Amino acid sequence: MSVLDGGTLLVGGETMIHSGSTLTLGTSTFTSSGITMAGGSLAASTAAGEEGGLLSANVGTVSGYGDISVPVHLGASGLVTGSGGVLTLSGGVTGSGTLSHVFLNGGEITIGNSPGVITLENVLVADNTTFDFSIQGTDPSEYDRLILAGDVTLAGMLDVELMDGFNPQIGDTFDLFVLEPGLNLQGGFSNIGLPSLSCGAWDATGLLSSGNLLVISTGPDPCGLGGDAGCSTADLDALYAVFDLNSDDVVDAADLSEWLSLAATENGHSAPYLYGDTELDRDVDITDFNALAANFDPDGATAPHSWTAGNFDGDNDVDITDFNFLAANFAPDGYGASVIPEPSAMLLALLGLILLAGARVQ
Repeated sequence: MSVLDGGTLLVGGETMIHSGSTLTLGTSTFTSSGITMAGGSLAASTAAGEEGGLLSANVGTVSGYGDISVPVHLGASGLVTGSGGVLTLSGGVTGSGTLSHVFLNGGEITIGNSPGVITLENVLVADNTTFDFSIQGTDPSEYDRLILAGDVTLAGMLDVELMDGFNPQIGDTFDLFVLEPGLNLQGGFSNIGLPSLSCGAWDATGLLSSGNLLVISTGPDPCGLGGDAGCSTADLDALYAVFDLNSDDVVDAADLSEWLSLAATENGHSAPYLYGDTELDRDVDITDFNALAANFDPDGATAPHSWTAGNFDGDNDVDITDFNFLAANFAPDGYGASVIPEPSAMLLALLGLILLAGARVQ
């Protein structure tokens, strides 16, 4: 057994720790061009405290098999890779980098320096292990992420912390997990600790299938209103008839706006669906106008009318207000088109005049 407490140990080449040997690190500085575990152990002395640990910036790549109970500090891009046997890490891990072919047996996996990214490739996790994530914004560069690849068996706990006063809002999505192609993922977390929110609720149900942690409305599931799991116009029809999605005891345009935003997020879009899009196909074009024109009923004589019929404000008629919604969002080339071609705008205005004139004749 070798104990390093105080002073500096500088190894010009690679350090190899054989079976039956233990290198115990304290508060000393240990520098090497790499560490190969050959059945031995790396441990931390009682004097190490929070300062002790194995710094990837000082020792390079750690590889091989054996036991490492000292905290491993990956820094910005550290690498620990097992080979030839089981390489067990039980002292916790901090920083960003890659853990490959290892057994995480306890301790805290603190991703960072927050925000940061750790890749787990062919990793087995014990149930006494805790993963710590921090979130300080909605951009992927503002929260910690875990990339999973190969054969990964998860267990233990997941804790999420909000930082720098960040306050998530309904509709926010955090891609905490990146699931690489070919991933064989087993297991899960025994407990997920999430911070309190000022609005909405956390949805972690898709965390290990899509990788996403969501903030959703505390009202009814926007995708389950129509009797199936998808977000479609069937849910809008049900919303018109029954539900108060934003929980203000009134079913109105605010509920529609809430649904259009939540449904777009659930369907993988970064921007809400637009009023006027009768098909929810991410454009507002002449097909949508034709649906409105075919059901134009400003007096509500043949009510009720659905979203697909052009009733965009949920008031049971299809009138000039609904047309104005469609006209304001007219985008035949798809959402986000920077300029509406002038002929299309003129055509739409002309159709609106014809439509209104026809309604007055009746």
